[in-house]
Amino acid sequence: MGENSIRERRAGAQEQKNFAYRTAATSIITSAPPFAILQLEDMALLMGSFVLFAALAAAMSSARRLDWYPLKQGETATQATGE
Repeated sequence: MGENSIRERRAGAQEQKNFAYRTAATSIITSAPPFAILQLEDMALLMGSFVLFAALAAAMSSARRLDWYPLKQGETATQATGE
């Protein structure tokens, strides 16, 4: 067993650990809001409104820098800028 194989095994183990953490975080993030809404029956409408507002805000902020005019005219962004 060379030194490289030990490093490769450590790197592989670290990648598996990172994958497990990312998977756990993703599952918690995606399942927590619906669970909270269902558990808070009295405030379900309010919580649902907050979740929808956050989703709309995220969509609007991600689309804020898009140049929509070339899309309307049937051009791509590179055609419009001349690059």
